[in-house]
Amino acid sequence: MPLLVRFFKDRARGHAFFALGLFSYAWMVAAFMPIIVKDTAAYQKLLEQYPRELLTVLAGNIGSLEAWFTPEGFISLEFLALWFPVIMLGYVVGYGTALVAKEVENGTIENLLAIPVSRTRLLLERALALLIGLAALTAFTFASLYALSRAYGFELSAQGTLAAAIHVFGFVLVFAALTVFLSAVFLERGKPAAVTIGYFVLAHLVNALATNSETLKDIQFLSLFKYYDVYTALAEARLDVWNNALFFGLSAALFAAAVFIFRRRDILIA
Repeated sequence: MPLLVRFFKDRARGHAFFALGLFSYAWMVAAFMPIIVKDTAAYQKLLEQYPRELLTVLAGNIGSLEAWFTPEGFISLEFLALWFPVIMLGYVVGYGTALVAKEVENGTIENLLAIPVSRTRLLLERALALLIGLAALTAFTFASLYALSRAYGFELSAQGTLAAAIHVFGFVLVFAALTVFLSAVFLERGKPAAVTIGYFVLAHLVNALATNSETLKDIQFLSLFKYYDVYTALAEARLDVWNNALFFGLSAALFAAAVFIFRRRDILIA
């Protein structure tokens, strides 16, 4: 696994910065939770003054206003429903688009293809490194949230934290697979990044605004956010089988398609 080791060595500082940023954000949210609990009524009145559409954009599938002021609801609202996926989107787009396209843009693709391993193994080892990094950052974040919840006295359940971590990982994994697939298709970094980020933004807006638009309801099924319900996973320690099967199945299909295309690209280059 020399390619795998090299990937992490070359990006150790980047991973450290991501981990530090995620921990800092989790710490900020956890530290604010006791303040919310002390004056829940005042914050509820404040939020009731905001347009429902705006709150829906921020809250996603969290549910009732009362749920937002539970520990699980508040952490989902302030971190897991949107901002954690946004941060991890930066991670998977930054590293996912570079798996192949970086060598093409740097003019070193021939050196990469000269490595005496199959093209399938080469891409899969790099993709595996991306998955390990994503899994490690997700596990670190949720372990931090679990520990911080005890430090600040609101104690998330271990089962709920684990269920939410699996659900979030599966959701972000789709975007990781999409960037790898698009990188193999375009052999550049710009277009895969633009398409992935563009879909993420549009998918979130469509899902958030579909409750007030019949037109958007008709296409809501195309949004991955429709199937993303981290609050239920965290609060009830329950994973929706079909939603998570969609995430992991779609990710596997995109990775397989990326390998197929990369192998054909190798034949064409040769």
